[in-house]
Amino acid sequence: MLVRQAERADLDVLVATLVESHLHYSWEVWAITGPQRAERMAAAFRSDLELLGLPHGVVTMVGTGDAVAMWLPAGAEALLSDEQRRDRRRMSEEVFGDRLHEIEQVDRLIASAMCPSADWHLVTMGTRPSRQSHGLGAAALHPMIERLDQQKASARLETSTSDNVRFYQRHGFKVVCELDLPYRAPTTWVMHRLPENAA
Repeated sequence: MLVRQAERADLDVLVATLVESHLHYSWEVWAITGPQRAERMAAAFRSDLELLGLPHGVVTMVGTGDAVAMWLPAGAEALLSDEQRRDRRRMSEEVFGDRLHEIEQVDRLIASAMCPSADWHLVTMGTRPSRQSHGLGAAALHPMIERLDQQKASARLETSTSDNVRFYQRHGFKVVCELDLPYRAPTTWVMHRLPENAA
């Protein structure tokens, strides 16, 4: 099974996989409502990949893009230019509309929760529904998990389904916070991973 680091030429495939895998995921169902959900989700994922993931992080893909994982180092958003920040703000207003204020408040609560900071953040990952339960998600995570252990680096993620909690636990992540959030946002688990054999 071919697993490689994605490049800018893979952007359309990466976006398509993430949209397909997140269309019915509890967080996006709550955050992105109304018409043209898939198109607006695509705009958000494209912005994350184009401005952050591909130039500043690690984006791994399996095969022709059947599974994707995007990681960012701590503080990656500080690397954006003022123009890029304005572009992301405009994109957020278009994607989330009048929900943006609520979403930003919830995001701030998650970010400020009394949970450990980490060297890396697993921002998003997804496997095309037709290819799930074939180990592709695990394959997409594997290169970065190895790198984290080699570099003695920690990692963090947030997830909003109990099934995902169990999946990430198999890769060394542990729940450090379980957050009941306002505005009917889904319960969110913050998970943290220390490098294997960490002292």
